[in-house]
Amino acid sequence: MKSILFLMIAIVIITGSAFAQSTKAEKKALKEAELNAKFKKALAAIDAKDFVIVVDSYRSNHDGGQYITIDRTNFFSYEKQFAYAQGAIFFGESYPDCHKLDVSDFSKEVDKKGNVTVKMFVRGNLIEAKVEISLKKGDNNADVNFRMRNIELRYTGEVVPAAESNYFKRVVKV
Repeated sequence: MKSILFLMIAIVIITGSAFAQSTKAEKKALKEAELNAKFKKALAAIDAKDFVIVVDSYRSNHDGGQYITIDRTNFFSYEKQFAYAQGAIFFGESYPDCHKLDVSDFSKEVDKKGNVTVKMFVRGNLIEAKVEISLKKGDNNADVNFRMRNIELRYTGEVVPAAESNYFKRVVKV
């Protein structure tokens, strides 16, 4: 009787752990598929030149600090013909408006591993900058290096199509 009970408990434990392992594997595969779909959507938005990167963390060479933000008004976007930069992280508290930027020297490179680097030069009334956006294969989180004269701003954010972004665009300054 004890051996039958022990055997039944062993079967339940083995079956339960096998089920838990398959569930973990399924969750991991599902997460990878979701990230890969976001990556493909980000690449399509970049190719269409219609994307937004809302800043979620940034580092400036002003004070060397790293900051996290949930402010939807700090963003960089490329919308068909022009790029837009808005927020205190770009221009300081005195210029919070959205700034329209001309884009030149746009290029996209894919390395052997499938990682993507986008480079462009942007120019507007208050800014001239070299922008480099890096995406690792399988993820839509971008590392962005925004170089203006003697200021280098590094930030991260998700690359999403402009129509799907939740950014808040203020009045555009030409």
